[in-house]
Amino acid sequence: MLEIKDGKKILTTPVSAEDLKDIHAGDIIYLNGSMTTCRDVAHRRLVEEGRELPVDVKDAAIFHAGPIIRPLENDKFEMVSVGPTTSMRMEKFEYEFVKESGVRVIIGKGGMKENTERACKEFGAIHCVFPAGNAVVAATEVEEIVDAQWRDLGMPETLCTAA
Repeated sequence: MLEIKDGKKILTTPVSAEDLKDIHAGDIIYLNGSMTTCRDVAHRRLVEEGRELPVDVKDAAIFHAGPIIRPLENDKFEMVSVGPTTSMRMEKFEYEFVKESGVRVIIGKGGMKENTERACKEFGAIHCVFPAGNAVVAATEVEEIVDAQWRDLGMPETLCTAA
C-alpha cells in the first residue's frame, strides 16, 4: 500500500505494482512492514541452483544487506546492525530473481544496471538506494526479527525477515 502523508511516500508491505505507479526516480521512500535481508548466495541459490527461498518475498521487500544478529532465548534474535551491501553484486541475478520471487521492493547500496531495470519494468518492482554508513541506525528501526533462515551460510548471508 502507498500512502502519501505530509509529502512523504510511505510504502507498507505487501506492495502491489499499482502501489508503485506514483513513485518516481529521486523520490524518498519510507517502508513499513516486513523486509528480508537477501544477498549474493540467496540470489545464486534461487537463480542458478533452482532452490526455493525459505521465506516468501512475493509483494514484499528485500534488503541487500548483511545482518548482524544476536541470539536471544526461544530461537529469537535481536538486530545489532544491518548494513547495506553493494547491490551491483546481485545485478547478474536480479532479473531472474524478481521474476521467480515476485519481490516488489529491492533496497541496497549503490546503483544497478539493465537486468534490474528490465525486471522492475516488466514485473512492477523498484530499486531503492539505502545510504551507506547507517547500519546501526537501520537496526534501531527493526522492531522484531520474525525469522532467520539459511543460517548455515554464516551471519552476513542469513535471510533475516524483520518487521
